[in-house]
Amino acid sequence: DVWLDGLPTSKPRCRITAADVERFRDERAAKVSGTTVRKDLIALGTFFRWARSRGLVDANPADRDLVRRPKAEPHRLERLAPDQQTALLDACPPWLARIVRWCLYSGMDRSEAIGLVWADVDEAHGRAHCPRAKTGEPRTVRLNGTLREVLAEAKKVRTIAGEGRVFLGRTGRPVTVNGANLALKRAYAAAGVPCVAPWKRLRHEYASRLA
Repeated sequence: DVWLDGLPTSKPRCRITAADVERFRDERAAKVSGTTVRKDLIALGTFFRWARSRGLVDANPADRDLVRRPKAEPHRLERLAPDQQTALLDACPPWLARIVRWCLYSGMDRSEAIGLVWADVDEAHGRAHCPRAKTGEPRTVRLNGTLREVLAEAKKVRTIAGEGRVFLGRTGRPVTVNGANLALKRAYAAAGVPCVAPWKRLRHEYASRLA
């Protein structure tokens, strides 16, 4: 009757209280980020509102007026102004600038972009396949003009041990996550752009443009 780990399994849904939800919140907070806990509580509140509208429960024990939710993390609102994007790309070495542009115009996250292989790029049909997306479900990204330009630039890099990777480092070897992280943080600093979550900021900018 109750399906979220941390909520009492012996209680029917109609008897779950705000105190139960608070205990669930605190236990989750010890395991995952505040952002994840906030999403869990929002989902739980939505479920109970649905159940209440159908007469299945009398109240919503996960209502935000009853159970305090963690605040949204400030970096989730970070975007890149046009002048900041220009400064950031200018501060990136060429190999990193290609990855940054790809993320900005594809919405791929760090791991998707760094791990992208040519076998998953179909230029003839204008798409790139992401076999291991953030949600765990594969997805397809449409190639726009900017992404095609990035691919053309990537083809000019001499491959030494690329294992089919689209994006290679300065020496033609695969880019590592740690190496890309360090280089991007340095680029933000050199561009004078403060940032809490360097890679997420690129995805936020992409999503904001779509919206």
